[in-house]
Amino acid sequence: MTAKIVIVLSIIVIVITWFVYYWFFGVNLGYKISKNPNDWAIFANYLTGTLTPILTFFSIVLLIRSLRLQTSANDTLESEMKRQKKAEQLAIFESRLFKAIGSQNSLLKDLELVININANKVVKNAGCAVDALEDFLEYYKEIEDDLEEIERIITEDIDTKGHIFSIIRKFYISVKLIDIHLSNDRGYSESDKVEYFELLINFSDFELLRLVLVGVKYCKYSMALSLAENTQFRTALDNLGYLDYLDEI
Repeated sequence: MTAKIVIVLSIIVIVITWFVYYWFFGVNLGYKISKNPNDWAIFANYLTGTLTPILTFFSIVLLIRSLRLQTSANDTLESEMKRQKKAEQLAIFESRLFKAIGSQNSLLKDLELVININANKVVKNAGCAVDALEDFLEYYKEIEDDLEEIERIITEDIDTKGHIFSIIRKFYISVKLIDIHLSNDRGYSESDKVEYFELLINFSDFELLRLVLVGVKYCKYSMALSLAENTQFRTALDNLGYLDYLDEI
């Protein structure tokens, strides 16, 4: 019930009250306008007794409506504040995420792997090291498909300086950042996580991503195992077509 309707109803009630009194005493009984103050006092009591409860009811209705409007305004303000806070937190998170991506990508140029080629150990760097590692895996799996032995060779013979471990660690930090910030407790869905995992994958250097996937498949580092078991991360890989690569290497 709007304020305008309440006002109109109040006026109608007042008019009806006056009309009923006039019709009953003036028209029906033929009374004339009295000059006695006591009669006017009685008339005032009549009006007060008749109109006060009705007008009080309308006042309560208006008060309840006012409270509802105030509550609705407060809820809207609170919702807007939460939305703004969430947007600010998301902006801070994205800034940290892109800094982490930039930090992990910078490790690729320092990558150094020792690859055994025709019984000769050759040092390969950066993207060439990743290519050489893939060639080695393809060659070695044709000879002996022993995952444990491949893991030992990669961690002990090829990654002599622990660069693969460092790259996987940096990548894991980015994944963990997404997992922590985009939690269900903060109002994010699983699809939100997948979306940012896809962003992480797309903004990571292609050679670095391939090296991470090699580590996920063959290395027993706790961080590599955590990446392999992350459902949303695997969904993002599948959406972008990288699970096929993971199966092939």
